[in-house]
Amino acid sequence: MSATSMAYLTIILGQWGNILSRRAGENSVWSSFIFSNKQLLIAYGISAFCFINLIWNPWVNHIFGFGALNLWQLAICIGFGCIYTLVKEIYKGHVRIDE
Repeated sequence: MSATSMAYLTIILGQWGNILSRRAGENSVWSSFIFSNKQLLIAYGISAFCFINLIWNPWVNHIFGFGALNLWQLAICIGFGCIYTLVKEIYKGHVRIDE
């Protein structure tokens, strides 16, 4: 069950990075525009609340076939979820340097 949870969480975190990267355009993900967008931050908060409930709430996770993750599994998910964002940021930085 925890493999399903890990796959789900990794996809969510990768998509969060994808959204940030696409919204930033040619700028860095860490630009002030991204973190000043209150609607995006609210949507991230709602999404985080939902996946935290799906993965760590014992009354809900068994319905969807998820299992609770330990810290090591969570760290793996965060690491793999951030890979796309890191690669995209490196690429965008390389393009900015070439211009």
